[in-house]
Amino acid sequence: MRRKAASEAPAAAAAAAAAAAAAAAAGTARPAAVAAARKAAAAATRAAAAASAARLKTKNRQQGNSKQGPTLPSAATATATAATTAAAATAAAAATTAPAAAADSTWEMLLLLLLLLLLLLLETTRQPLRHQQQQQQLLLLLQQQQQQQEQLDPQQLLPLERLQLQQQELQQQQVLHGLEQKIGSKETTTPLQQQQHLQQQQQQQQQQLQQQQQQLQQQLQQQLQQHLLQERIVSEEQRRAQQPQQQQQQQQQQQALLLFLLLLL
Repeated sequence: MRRKAASEAPAAAAAAAAAAAAAAAAGTARPAAVAAARKAAAAATRAAAAASAARLKTKNRQQGNSKQGPTLPSAATATATAATTAAAATAAAAATTAPAAAADSTWEMLLLLLLLLLLLLLETTRQPLRHQQQQQQLLLLLQQQQQQQEQLDPQQLLPLERLQLQQQELQQQQVLHGLEQKIGSKETTTPLQQQQHLQQQQQQQQQQLQQQQQQLQQQLQQQLQQHLLQERIVSEEQRRAQQPQQQQQQQQQQQALLLFLLLLL
């Protein structure tokens, strides 16, 4: 039994050392893991040395005080010792290089997070500026349109009530004109010159009515456009008055988001 244990001890020590080296090489860069790997390698080396010494003692006892002298360690024992030493060296090298690699990866992650934060800040600061520029351009356009409307003849811009009265008068004139046409058609005893004169008058009245209707429609359209323009200017001024509050709210939200990300880091 002692021989069997002595023969199996180098192999077990070599396996333990190889396992410790693999764990140290594949594991993380924590100090506990590094220390465990070093202890396992040292224990494996001591176990191999003890196994080889026990085997030598056993062979010396069996041979007695012969002239052959002490037996040298076998090839298997030498191989196990070399494997144990190599495993210990590998574990030590892995333990020294693992913390440096882990530190490099940590710094890379931090740099990436900082870059993302900078990009987010730039994008959030550009959006209010673009919105403000668009609002200023729209307000300038509205002011230009208002100036153009004010440069028109004020006599052409009539109140709505007066325009409605003019429309009613035009309708009444059209009704009277229709009655005159009916009366003229019934009076068949009038001379030819009177009929031609009446026709000319009717044509002139129709043309005048059409022109007045066109003018009224244009004036109505202009007044409607001016009214809509004033409403848009008022709404735009209200938006500009509310814009500082919205910008403050956006800045507060951005600051809260940055603080949250920094706390996560």
